[in-house]
Amino acid sequence: MHTAIQQEQKVLLAAPVALLAQGYREIFREDFHCETLHAAFNIPVNTCQKVDVNFALNRVDMLVVDEDSLVSPESFQVVATRLNRLNCRPVVVIASDKKQQQPLKTVEGKTSTTRSILNDHTFMADNSVQHSLYQQFRVVDKDYAAFLDIIRYLQPTQQQLEDFQENLVLCPSGVLADEEIFQAYSQTLDTIIMTVSRAATQRVNGVVAEKLFAGQTPLCQVPCASVADGAPILPYRGMQIVITENWDKSSRVVNGQEVMLVSNHNNTPLIQYRDGQRAFLYPVTHFQEGKGDVTRFAMTPAYARTICKSQGQNIRHLLVWLDCNTVPAGLAYVALSRVRRRGDVSLMQPVYSPQFQPVEE
Repeated sequence: MHTAIQQEQKVLLAAPVALLAQGYREIFREDFHCETLHAAFNIPVNTCQKVDVNFALNRVDMLVVDEDSLVSPESFQVVATRLNRLNCRPVVVIASDKKQQQPLKTVEGKTSTTRSILNDHTFMADNSVQHSLYQQFRVVDKDYAAFLDIIRYLQPTQQQLEDFQENLVLCPSGVLADEEIFQAYSQTLDTIIMTVSRAATQRVNGVVAEKLFAGQTPLCQVPCASVADGAPILPYRGMQIVITENWDKSSRVVNGQEVMLVSNHNNTPLIQYRDGQRAFLYPVTHFQEGKGDVTRFAMTPAYARTICKSQGQNIRHLLVWLDCNTVPAGLAYVALSRVRRRGDVSLMQPVYSPQFQPVEE
């Protein structure tokens, strides 16, 4: 990638999750064009959407698709079809760890995992060159690297997990009241909290927002999110949020962007980026089955996030909450491999061997 920059090539870096795409935008700035895979290739969310080709891809010399363990064969088939319709096709670089969580699919309201393109031989044809890497590049703790190798390939024994989680568990009883969740958040304010389920993420966000902004007047009554029981999370001055939709790329109001709410003007929040730049974030209205038109802001509090959306992130300190008895294969490995050493990890509650299923090839 750095060689491509030196040679002034046009590079598109596509990621399956918005947080990763935004992270690359902050690293490479104007050198690369970084986008989610769905946005770059107009991958339809449902079968009713019109299929379009982004012919601007003719100008791309290299396409890098990162974290492909989250890309399903169906999605990559769309990418391959788009590329085959171009006049000038780029070199395609696919990078990922096939032992990380596989893509999710939803059928009749039930979500399950499916195989990624890395475990599908359709796309690993004779015209591809494969390079295998065997070392975690970010881990500097040899003992921790050895533990990650275990959970990457095998289901660990409970004794191995007991040794690992000694002195790391913040709530040993495993029964989490709202006050305990907020205390866990408050111990290290720069910690990223990761959960398995979206419901647990929104519970953490709701608890932290309620405690942090108790007694303050919300910026407006239009919610930015809601917890599992339907209670709205209102926006407050100083709240850290993540934008959840592409709205205005020229103003950097894009999916995955982390910002802070600073004020409100006519029910329109003013957001501030880390570099001090500011922009307005306007409400959007979507139709929801059973609810009709629902107006809300395309943002959510940033105090917790799901592990799935955090794939590819480098994190200084991590608080992991495996809030489900049944955890998708490879997901626990994804979470714990985000940091450099064991001392950078805390656990919300004790973890158990059945939650550490490896991905089968």
